[in-house]
Amino acid sequence: KWFGNWRSGFRTAVDSTGDGKYAFVPAGRTAKPVIEAAPAARFNVQTPAIARPGETVPVRVAALDYLDNPAHPAPTGDIFAANPAAPFVPVARATLREDDAGSATLEVRVPEDAATFRVVVANRRDNLIGTSPLTVVDDRPGTMNVYFGDIHAHTMLSDGLKTPAECLEHARDVALMDFGAITDHNFEEASRLEGPFRMQMSDEAFTEIQAACEAMNEPGRFVTLQGFEQNRITGYKGHRNVYFRGVCPGLFRGKTLDELYDYLDGHKALSIPHHTIIWNTRPHLDNPRYERVVEMYSMHCSSEARGTAINNYETTPSKAETGVSAREMLNAGYRLGFIAGSDNHNGAPGLSARPSRFTNLVYRGGVAAVLAPELTREAVFDALYERRCYATTGARIYLDFRLGGQLMGSEIEAERSAALPYEITVAGTAALSSVEIVTQSGEETIRRHAGADFVRLDGERTFDRENAWMYVRVTQIDKQMAWSSPVWVSAR
Repeated sequence: KWFGNWRSGFRTAVDSTGDGKYAFVPAGRTAKPVIEAAPAARFNVQTPAIARPGETVPVRVAALDYLDNPAHPAPTGDIFAANPAAPFVPVARATLREDDAGSATLEVRVPEDAATFRVVVANRRDNLIGTSPLTVVDDRPGTMNVYFGDIHAHTMLSDGLKTPAECLEHARDVALMDFGAITDHNFEEASRLEGPFRMQMSDEAFTEIQAACEAMNEPGRFVTLQGFEQNRITGYKGHRNVYFRGVCPGLFRGKTLDELYDYLDGHKALSIPHHTIIWNTRPHLDNPRYERVVEMYSMHCSSEARGTAINNYETTPSKAETGVSAREMLNAGYRLGFIAGSDNHNGAPGLSARPSRFTNLVYRGGVAAVLAPELTREAVFDALYERRCYATTGARIYLDFRLGGQLMGSEIEAERSAALPYEITVAGTAALSSVEIVTQSGEETIRRHAGADFVRLDGERTFDRENAWMYVRVTQIDKQMAWSSPVWVSAR
């Protein structure tokens, strides 16, 4: 209920003498407007991406207004979960009270004999409704859980909105993410429009971010990664986010690549470049100890390949494709997994407002998905590090891709021209428009729109290169997309 917009501020100009010469009132003496969310318009409903037959799973619910803010006032009263096939037969109940702030968790039993299931949640008046994504029912050995998170977000400590604690609370309690991170700028853009202006983040500000991350890190419920956005590396134009498996050792203050590697030495860390296809970006990728993942998509654009539909360079000249695409990186021999993030500056990670308050952020925010055995900081980081991860444009699309029996992100060896089996499982949040295989040789559609939102596909592929790669791209009829991390094949 308060306004903390430091970059697109409301200013007051006064002509005190009547001669047409205006002066701005100092920021500290300018009243800020109070902006409130609207009443509830729908429920955000989330269930686990994977469940075992017959187990009981949590159904998380958050009341949102028509712009995906937490509703104000928060609704109260009874809510019900039901199977969409029998929407008037409750399978679970809860009561929203005033101090619940519109959030609740219900417990629902997974069907014994279904491949997937979803639930619909409504209130007693039936004017608030929400439907969960598909949950895949799978008890095969080795099946990993899938967790969704937004690890690219900014707060009022650099050029975003809200405090670090408020941003992480939004990710957990409103967007219903599984994990999150704050990546405020540590160099340029570590400033406020109204001042005090600064060219680098203070130690005090970063300490506040770290404290919020630690306070919100709760294994099994919502976990956080510590990190920051590094704006400047001499000779390597472009930005990258730096993340740690444990506690960040303090902000990096250097400017060169050697200084960055010295800073990271002794730590399990990742340096992940983002929006690489624009702004003449030249990411540093030659150290696989830290450079193992690239951000495929954000509110800026998709960096998958040149000339795709998800880039506004034709209307925004500053976003000409002067950088390097993800496919160009793969073709150059780099073995990089894929994630997405929001690059959210609205104080709303994981459920990004459209349109953004920044006119150059025209797309919905993306999220990262990881395949991990449990929801802990360490397990999430390890999944990113091992490239057991994938990117989506924001929807919680379930995607499991295996080649030669190995999960996405793997490196395998095979006899030249030998047939390798692949398996692809997709559970969409809407009907699937296409499922495509992408390799150096091009794109091949293996599934076209047939009204289904769940498919299991299999087949075989042959490889005759020493550094071959293959990944899966999913497109839904509502334009939401997902990209798996590749599997690399060394054909001998």
